[in-house]
Amino acid sequence: MAQICGSEPFVGFHYCNYGVNPDYQTALEEAGLRLSAFAVDAGIEAIELSTHPFYMGTLFQPQMGLLQGFGLHPLIETFLNVAETA
Repeated sequence: MAQICGSEPFVGFHYCNYGVNPDYQTALEEAGLRLSAFAVDAGIEAIELSTHPFYMGTLFQPQMGLLQGFGLHPLIETFLNVAETA
């Protein structure tokens, strides 16, 4: 995800009150998931499965940035490019 989004903080939009229970952080990592994005004021925002070429899950909604005037999110652009060449 850092290769796609960069390592600098970015704005992510989400409209829910759900989150990943921090008590499961170790179990997620032991299961092979990489915790790859975190909110400043909350916890885990994104995970990746490093053994898969494009397996990511986010709590933020990358598509919402387009509706807010931020343009196409790099995650969506990369997903479309990967899907097109698959």
